[in-house]
Amino acid sequence: MSSIGHTSPAGPEPARLTTRELHELPDADLVARCMAPIARRIHSETVAAAQSLVIRRLTADQAALLVFWLLYGNAGPGLSRLCRERPHRVADEDFWRLVEAGLGHLGDTPLLALTGRLRAEIAKVVPAGAARDADDGGVHLAEELARLDPDALKAIDDDYDRIAPESLRRTAGHIREHADRFVSIAA
Repeated sequence: MSSIGHTSPAGPEPARLTTRELHELPDADLVARCMAPIARRIHSETVAAAQSLVIRRLTADQAALLVFWLLYGNAGPGLSRLCRERPHRVADEDFWRLVEAGLGHLGDTPLLALTGRLRAEIAKVVPAGAARDADDGGVHLAEELARLDPDALKAIDDDYDRIAPESLRRTAGHIREHADRFVSIAA
């Protein structure tokens, strides 16, 4: 998952929208519609290695949208939810490289800084390489993540709740500004 920004003919097709939809859909709906072909392409592969290859073949814009969606779509009330529901991701260095590249591409400095804080908290309790060494079905990893400082996680979640609406606007704005990279305009 670490390398992004490659163009591939096997990449997902762009979302099909009308010009009116592009400009008038609420931000969350626009992001979801543009993310749908990417998600379908990734989930069309059943083997993790094949999914990883699809992700590596995403364009920089598609990968950035995927990163935003992974965070926004999975965080719900806060980023700490990722630790409970996606422990294998938050312990994976490739995931964090993808997050850094994607949020950097979107220019989402506040969310990038916040994910950096979460990553630093995780590093306090999860040894490097834990995702690769999770031969126990993730039980040990879940135990390590359960030791995260609840006060630090609450502060991160509170900050996420504050910045998430602007991150959504920023991502939707990126799609609208670079529509040709995400959308095929339907007649």
